[in-house]
Amino acid sequence: MLVKYLKVSIVVFILFPFTYARSLNIIQIQSQTDIQIYLKPGTWIFTDLDRTLVAKNQGTPHAYELNPAYTKLLKDLIAQGYPVFGLTARRAEQFNYTKKHLDVLGLDFSKSLKNAGITEQDAPLFKAKNTTFKAGVLFSPKQKKSKKTKGLTLQAFLDAFPKDNRTVLVIDDQKKQLMTIAKDVQAEGTLAYFPFQGHFLFEKQVNPIDFPSSFERLKAVEVISHWGRKMLRLKESTSGLTYLLQSHPNNDVMKEEILALKLYEAFGLAVPDYAIINGRGIEMNLKGFPCSGNNFFILIEDFLKTESPYSETPIEDHLRTHFVLDAFLSHCGLIREQAIHQVSLQSNGLVYRPDMFATLRSGFGGKHKKRQPNWTLDKVIELDWFRDSSQNPQGALLFSSLSNNELKAQIDTLLAKEELILSTFETTQKILVMNNSDELRLMLKSRLNDLRERLTKL
Repeated sequence: MLVKYLKVSIVVFILFPFTYARSLNIIQIQSQTDIQIYLKPGTWIFTDLDRTLVAKNQGTPHAYELNPAYTKLLKDLIAQGYPVFGLTARRAEQFNYTKKHLDVLGLDFSKSLKNAGITEQDAPLFKAKNTTFKAGVLFSPKQKKSKKTKGLTLQAFLDAFPKDNRTVLVIDDQKKQLMTIAKDVQAEGTLAYFPFQGHFLFEKQVNPIDFPSSFERLKAVEVISHWGRKMLRLKESTSGLTYLLQSHPNNDVMKEEILALKLYEAFGLAVPDYAIINGRGIEMNLKGFPCSGNNFFILIEDFLKTESPYSETPIEDHLRTHFVLDAFLSHCGLIREQAIHQVSLQSNGLVYRPDMFATLRSGFGGKHKKRQPNWTLDKVIELDWFRDSSQNPQGALLFSSLSNNELKAQIDTLLAKEELILSTFETTQKILVMNNSDELRLMLKSRLNDLRERLTKL
């Protein structure tokens, strides 16, 4: 899996107007790893967690690592003898999840106690009100919009363990947070921030196109309605390349579409080059897009620019060849309103699957398919639906002529890839932290069993 992280292309500069007590300078950096130029002997380092070290994900044991190079740098600095601690607005009650997040990253801030000259016996000396210092992480009291508490927490910590010739280096994704820290902390050092711009969770693994390195250079060009779905066309300001952005107002539906995309790709079907994006914080560049507040996006190559005029034979042959797979994934958006949707014939002859609308449990309008009459999670009833002329006249014309031998061959091919289906599901659902993943797992396993039973009757 190719993992790629977005960086912000902004030159480091010092904001002199924001200089506070005892020479605390607020600076903007291009990448977290740029902090090295501000290190010197006696520097104590405090790093924010959410959207700095991991994507904000406090409620589960999974952690989206934002920048492996930054994680490695922190580990190296601890090994070199620098005191490196976590400084978070998470409450102390979230310690268990926080510890699991850090364990996933292989990062242990408690090793910094020795570097700071603090013993396990000394640690309890830090008794700031409603604040906890545990496993090398400072948990601040509950914050309100009008009152940030990380600065007070940090000052209390520095007071509890005074050191001569000490400087501090604080890393955060929010300048406003650092401004409040600067007002509350009496120390020398640097407060460094970098705007969080989202990151790629994963990309298509075969010949991926050159995706932009920064959202800052992507500008909205137009909203496109394709197959009744709105997509946003984005243009990269330096190269002039265009991309299409898909999303959905319901984040759970978007995750399910991403899973369907990964399953189709695992089966070897042609999908556009894509990148899955955890897009917290990129809304400012996507004004006008109806789903701009969502957390997950699919950024894909602009397949519309390489699309050939609709040609019935190659598209229909493609759909007939993969009839069982589409039914298994409950891809109900393919054939509706007596027309074929969500497939694109490209100029190179490939038939793309660029849209996963109404796949798996998600029905039209983003509603769970269980609200649809007669739909069931554990049976591949789409094998019958797609060929029922009373419910799907266009599908019946296309699929009713499939012979039992053709169906058996397709089912055999799918069942032979059972391990691939389930492993792709497990990997993807862990990365996306999918809600109710147990039900999805049950759906896939039950439908595989249903196909086995159907195979004996053909």
